[in-house]
Amino acid sequence: MQLSSGEKLLAIMLADLIEAGGIDASIDPAFVKNAIFNDQMWSLRWQYSGLFNSNESDPPAVQETASILTMCSYVEYSIKQLDPTDRAQLADDADTVFVGFDGNHDDHYGIADTLINNMSRWPEFEGRYLNSHHTVLPKYLRMRAAFDHIGPTDGGLTLDEIRTILAA
Repeated sequence: MQLSSGEKLLAIMLADLIEAGGIDASIDPAFVKNAIFNDQMWSLRWQYSGLFNSNESDPPAVQETASILTMCSYVEYSIKQLDPTDRAQLADDADTVFVGFDGNHDDHYGIADTLINNMSRWPEFEGRYLNSHHTVLPKYLRMRAAFDHIGPTDGGLTLDEIRTILAA
């Protein structure tokens, strides 16, 4: 979704009026302002899907971030499901697969922050420090390719599948 500068100004002014008036609105004015100020307009369509054209696709970075978060969530879930003997065969820090994105050089950081902290998607990552301070996207993309090749299963991933994904 694209808004002109004038439309952004009007939306911010209306959000300010709703907040100042203490009006109980069905649309969260703070969320709208955050989406506009952080150039995360796609988040309005995610949050208020009934209001917008569902045929409009998300920016590629949003799609990519969502798929990485899904993959990391599933791998971390699978690690927790391992029996202690298998779990002990992984590195001590292996249970934290999602370490954020580079906040200085990667658009995925702002997208992940919006999804996790403003939209309560992937709540298992809420409260986690999301700035990796180094480039991690290529690693996530390799991991996702390995994950896509293996595919999720009902009972979680096996130890060997987890190792394959983490080693990608």
